[in-house]
Amino acid sequence: TVTRFSPAVGPRFNYRGEDVVQTLERICRSVSYPKAIRVDNGSEFIAKEVQRWLKENQIKTIYIEPGSPWQNGFVESFHGRFRDECLNEHWFTTLAQARVVIAAWRQDYNEARPHSALNYQSPAEFAAKQEGWDKVYIMRDTSIEYTKSLCDNFRLRWVDLKGEESIVGEDTWNGINDTSIAGQISRIKATADAPKFIMW
Repeated sequence: TVTRFSPAVGPRFNYRGEDVVQTLERICRSVSYPKAIRVDNGSEFIAKEVQRWLKENQIKTIYIEPGSPWQNGFVESFHGRFRDECLNEHWFTTLAQARVVIAAWRQDYNEARPHSALNYQSPAEFAAKQEGWDKVYIMRDTSIEYTKSLCDNFRLRWVDLKGEESIVGEDTWNGINDTSIAGQISRIKATADAPKFIMW
């Protein structure tokens, strides 16, 4: 949380427990598994599937008290920015449109926007320096042309920050119907030159 980096924003018509597990697993495999997560008491977070996953991965759950959003201040601040700057500014007519627009907003939030709490660096810049993200493996999403450009832009920015030699490998996957991404990430992290960060 200290980096202010947003690891995922996944538009769906509804978020079930299994969807939460899928998203958390993908994020944790690409970065690392946390010791604890702080969540509200939404049905998707207290679902059996989520509780089982947390137990299997020995992750402690810290629930905020009902009606006490200030206990999760970083997330509430992010939600406010996301709502004001993205959701309230667009009228989405399809899920595909929502995914493209939201992905663009998230990229700008992570890679371009300076944050005063981070000494006016972007979350990506701050994380790269503070968290030791010195090697990256890039997974290009080939499902939509726009997501290809997001990956390309990330690559350019990363090279600016860390140099070409810090990219230890590249591959492709289809974000719409490819269910093998978790297996691909596990394979990549098991290599001798395992990256500190996987961009997908």
